[in-house]
Amino acid sequence: MEILDASLFESRPSDKSTADVNHYVISEGGFDAMKKVIVKKLVTNLIVMTIIIVTGIQLMYFFNGQEFDLTLLLINFISIAVIGAISTSLKIRKLAKKNIEIYSNYELLLTSDSIVREIKGYPSVSIPIPEIKDIILHKNGNLTVRSRSSIHDVIGIPFQIERYDELEAKLSSIMPMNKKFKFINQEIYRVLFIIVLGGTMPIISFSENPIVLVFCVVLLLSFSIWSFIFVRKSKNLDAAGRRKSYLSYLVFLVFVFLAIYKIFQ
Repeated sequence: MEILDASLFESRPSDKSTADVNHYVISEGGFDAMKKVIVKKLVTNLIVMTIIIVTGIQLMYFFNGQEFDLTLLLINFISIAVIGAISTSLKIRKLAKKNIEIYSNYELLLTSDSIVREIKGYPSVSIPIPEIKDIILHKNGNLTVRSRSSIHDVIGIPFQIERYDELEAKLSSIMPMNKKFKFINQEIYRVLFIIVLGGTMPIISFSENPIVLVFCVVLLLSFSIWSFIFVRKSKNLDAAGRRKSYLSYLVFLVFVFLAIYKIFQ
């Protein structure tokens, strides 16, 4: 493990950093950039979710022995896309407001001993320098610091943070940054959530094949158990985020009971 260059921690009269502690917050204008990121991410999620749901519907038709119908496929695709677009437009403003609330209280502290992330309402994340597993530089400029000791000790650093170049140089002095594409735990969770829920909903709703229904039940129950444990231990969710995650399990249970009912009817 390389030792941090002490010269990188020289104090600056213009900021809150000292020779031992370097303090970072979101830069001015950073929230406008975050809103653009939110819009891009939600539109991407809309496209992916629409494709997954339509694919699930087509699989349901296939398992029920129905012939492919292009007109029906287009109707399903357009209907789901329109409903999703309305939902997405409502979410953009809500998520932008939520992001401002979160990141206006975001603080990053970097010392020669550890890196610490503080957000009001969230568990603090502190990773000792020797315990850093890797530092990931994403294509969009965001940084992620991961711990060796726990998959839940993850510090996300948005590219909108002040003195970004200075921070990047200091982190690079700890270890070379990993620029290869990697899914972070939270991203894996979101992707699996969309795939599992978006794929099983239409199949359970319309399929009569007991083997397919049993598979969906096993998949939903397995994912629910894993998801519950993941959310409970996550340090990147506040109390409201945890409650929303727990409510999603009710949706899972509804479709599990529907599938079980159809299996035994």
